[in-house]
Amino acid sequence: SWRVDHMASLGQSLGTVNRVFVKRTRRGQVKTFVRQQYLRDDLPTGSPYLDEPHLEPRLMGSTYLLLDTNVVLHQIDLLERPVLRDVIILQTVLDEVRHNKVSVHKRLRALVDDASRRFHVFCNESHRETFTRREAGESPNDRNDRAIRAAGSWYASQLGPSGPKVLLLTNDRDNLRKAVAAGAAAPGV
Repeated sequence: SWRVDHMASLGQSLGTVNRVFVKRTRRGQVKTFVRQQYLRDDLPTGSPYLDEPHLEPRLMGSTYLLLDTNVVLHQIDLLERPVLRDVIILQTVLDEVRHNKVSVHKRLRALVDDASRRFHVFCNESHRETFTRREAGESPNDRNDRAIRAAGSWYASQLGPSGPKVLLLTNDRDNLRKAVAAGAAAPGV
């Protein structure tokens, strides 16, 4: 117990997160596993307002769209229309889409790979200010929704009132309600 607490506090000071979990083997032995994840603050955001020119930012418009997982899963045909540009895909969303529907994940990756579409993947799970730890008793879906809202509010705060507007697109009523309550611009789909 002390060792796990000590490792967690040491990891926080170094910019790492330790995920500790216990697993029982087939023989009945109990083993403790620690996965260490490094958090950074120099990851590209895709915006020319926040990134250096050598990072080749993709987002060029006056409004950035931040997509919820449900929008990607259920509205992929809409996302494939060429009029949608300047879209931020979070690592959380990408992982959740891959976990739920591999075919939609492949279509989304094709959109990201098309430079003319200006889709950018932001690694919010590895960024120091957007990493969201799962709270006790919180479902994975609620944690992912909270991570999406946290990344959206971080983008909005970094861009400021004079920069591009960040719109969170969601069709989850609870997520929409919480985003609006937090002051985010979040039209429903």
